Amino acid sequence: MTPERYQQVKSAFRLALEFPPGQRDTLLHQLCGGDDELRIEVQDLLDNDALPSTPLDRPAVGTQFRLRAMSLSHTATRQ
Repeated sequence: MTPERYQQVKSAFRLALEFPPGQRDTLLHQLCGGDDELRIEVQDLLDNDALPSTPLDRPAVGTQFRLRAMSLSHTATRQ
């Protein structure tokens, strides 16, 4: 990504954050026009921003633990 493109994405993302989620689609349509790549970049950032961001917001038992438990369970049944 070029520095100019980065600035474009960053500006659109920051502006979109100032609007309620229900109004962002219209805003992105206006900001991005026919630039689908810009719209996708900004939408990805908005989606990521909406995810839980602190350890207290995330589940205590993560995917790695569940995968390890499944692996151990599978190994135990084969013996």
